[in-house]
Amino acid sequence: MLNFDCFIIAGGKSTRMKTDKLLLPFANSNLPEYIHSKISEIFSNILIISNSKNVYIPDCQVYKDIIQSIGPIAGIHSALSNSKTYNSFIIGGDIPFFNPDAIMFLKDNLFQHDIIIFSENGRNQYLFGFYSKKIIPKIEQMVNDVKIDDKPKVKLSMRDLLENTNSKVVEITELPFYHPHFFYNINTAENYADAQLILRNLS
Repeated sequence: MLNFDCFIIAGGKSTRMKTDKLLLPFANSNLPEYIHSKISEIFSNILIISNSKNVYIPDCQVYKDIIQSIGPIAGIHSALSNSKTYNSFIIGGDIPFFNPDAIMFLKDNLFQHDIIIFSENGRNQYLFGFYSKKIIPKIEQMVNDVKIDDKPKVKLSMRDLLENTNSKVVEITELPFYHPHFFYNINTAENYADAQLILRNLS
């Protein structure tokens, strides 16, 4: 077991799905529960970040975003603020086909980086990586920079966060644990149907 807190970011409004995708049946459970079952072999302390009252996994503490309406950075900020470990692993609640070996790779290459994530064909995958508490002040400064009437009015850029912290991005496509569905994201009904087929083929 790795001695890091792990947070499942079960956020998003499922706008394109038109129903809460995190509650849809998936592999005899639902997406967050399926992801939890995979990462529970690696992390002993798994927590959830969600603003939904419907997301529940037994024995997992659920935290809400501390800062609202700033995009995915809100979930990362809340995770780090509530974490009991200096570094935490962050994973999105709708990417079920990851290979757990990738987590060990990131851990082995964490070193002194504040953030370490993968890119896939040059596209950064922000909700799968290790983040340190050291970046909390940076996120809060970014929020203060865009406040209007004491409330942030825009979604903050994850790319800006990476560029202004000690971060490392690793291209995953050449690594042995990669497969084409690794970061398959379920956003639409068609994605959901395809994911059921992928699941059967990977089983």
